Amino acid sequence: MAFVAVLLLAVGSAIVLLPGIQESKRETAAREAADRRVAQADRIRTLRAEQRVIRARATTPPPPPDTARAVRIAARERLLGDIEARVLADARARRLSGRLQRVRCNPFPRTVRGRDPRQDLRRRAGRYQCLVVTAEIPPTATNSAGVIGYPYRVLIDFRTGRYAYCKISGVPGEGSLEAKREVTVPKACGGI
Repeated sequence: MAFVAVLLLAVGSAIVLLPGIQESKRETAAREAADRRVAQADRIRTLRAEQRVIRARATTPPPPPDTARAVRIAARERLLGDIEARVLADARARRLSGRLQRVRCNPFPRTVRGRDPRQDLRRRAGRYQCLVVTAEIPPTATNSAGVIGYPYRVLIDFRTGRYAYCKISGVPGEGSLEAKREVTVPKACGGI
């Protein structure tokens, strides 16, 4: 009989306490979800600030369209060289970690048949991906050489000499290229 009384008391206590336990679990889950939303909003604000658009103009105006082809191409080459120097200065001003060695810019997106916009005078604008190189990876018998660094994106208007660049941020790691980005590259920097 005492066993039945203890069992009834335990069942009654569970019935009384169970809603409170469930409510506590719901409150904890809601609080944790709110904390995750705040942390994600902070992360997005930080990424947007890091990827802010920086606009500039060539120090030397571009030559007129009727100028000789070689002169116009040389002006585009100089402009991209100036942009590489500006991106390196930006990386240093941000105090990015590592030894900031140089900047390497390539047309973006890379295509098999694509020509560098610097060479194609019919193209008014060019998009480039730039890398502030912090480390060189030497080739081995089984692997090609490579570089490690901080990515930037640049959009240049060759006719006006105006350009915009952004430092690209993201989460490095396996699968990061396929992962959906929380903050995309701004269109002003050549984002799609």
